[in-house]
Amino acid sequence: MFLYFYTLDHLYLINEYLTCTPLDEYLTEKKLDAGSNVPFPTQRVLRYIVQILQGIEFLHTSGFLHPGLLPNKILVSNEDICKFYDFCLPKDATRRMILKKTQIHCTLNNFAPESLLRNEYTCESDVWLAANVIWYLVSSGKFIFSPVCSVTPNSKTVLTDETSWPVEYEELRNELLFQCWAPDIASRPKVHQLRRSFNEILINNQKVANADHADNGRSILSTAQNIYCG
Repeated sequence: MFLYFYTLDHLYLINEYLTCTPLDEYLTEKKLDAGSNVPFPTQRVLRYIVQILQGIEFLHTSGFLHPGLLPNKILVSNEDICKFYDFCLPKDATRRMILKKTQIHCTLNNFAPESLLRNEYTCESDVWLAANVIWYLVSSGKFIFSPVCSVTPNSKTVLTDETSWPVEYEELRNELLFQCWAPDIASRPKVHQLRRSFNEILINNQKVANADHADNGRSILSTAQNIYCG
């Protein structure tokens, strides 16, 4: 989103023109190019996660919600930056969510428990869906919930004992993500807390990568010196 402004009766959004690909299609294309058994680069996945959370944080700060947030509602630009579309004002979120529920069979991959059970949609509902998208990224395009997974008003948890962090992205493990799927919205982290936690992982990973790069450079220099001296 580039610019938005209000008049008495309308809200106008001005978007920059970009050539983009939906995130789900983008990941599929990259997997086909690299081979289905080759995981997406860790730093790239982590960068997308932080961008997505920054985007949602910006939407909330600007007074918007994103009901129905799924990988196909996130666009990846030619500059490798994640962009959002199809968000709305809070007063329209519930109506759009209810309409979506009449159009398709919705599960916990589509909406949080409060949306499925009580037709409620809040910032905490966005956190649930953001967590779903993050899981989709770290699990190579798989949703965390099965189509038959259900929730009741008395459910204390919706995750099963079989839910474990994907091995190929172990270094991105973030226990705060699992709290995003708490049926009680008060128990979920705020989007800025989730963004900061992943940003810390990003910074730490970059430090490790830089240290490894420096070590490799010293090793190459030492080898060259030995060859020259020999």
